[in-house]
Amino acid sequence: MRKSYIFNTNVEIPFLKKALETYFTNLGLNVSEGTEENEFTLSSGPHYNLPEPITVSMELRKPGQIMVKLDYQGDILDTKIDTLKIVNNTDKIVKKILQTGKVPNESFIPGHTMPQPPPKLCSKCKQPLKEEWKLCPNCGTPIETAKKPSCPNCGKQMEPSWKICPYCGEKLVEKTDSKQEEAAKLCPKCGTQMPINAIYCAKCGNLLD
Repeated sequence: MRKSYIFNTNVEIPFLKKALETYFTNLGLNVSEGTEENEFTLSSGPHYNLPEPITVSMELRKPGQIMVKLDYQGDILDTKIDTLKIVNNTDKIVKKILQTGKVPNESFIPGHTMPQPPPKLCSKCKQPLKEEWKLCPNCGTPIETAKKPSCPNCGKQMEPSWKICPYCGEKLVEKTDSKQEEAAKLCPKCGTQMPINAIYCAKCGNLLD
């Protein structure tokens, strides 16, 4: 089955597609690229189960008008099925994106909430803390404040566990310490770990690349 929504907007389709992908990823669904350029598929994820996948596609009907189409299996009248809850409320999500120009951080799906990062706890008494506090109000323990990473695209502060920026949709690539990567290399013959500047393996004498 298919349901379509038409929106009068001048935003670009790539922005809307990326914003929707980010929203559904943050909601707890798996998002995979579709066979067409402006298409993606939703399936069960870590926080949300879908009985049937949903294919979301977008097309420009005319200048200033975008159609969002959702292909799925199921009865549109059975709103108890999670698949149809998304289908029936996608228009609210898109309208919020178009109104604010960013990815919503609230859920528009009845019965579901947007997963939130766990609260920060005091290291001593384990009571919940607020980000702006410098001392724990329960036991007086100083609060260690670690600087949060920022989105490389919009500059907003991110949680370390986030994979996608909820403000602009930028995919956050986990970076490794290049010094650690270069600290050692393995011998391709015997697997012995050698210094990065070694020419020969100290165990088997193999010439290292």
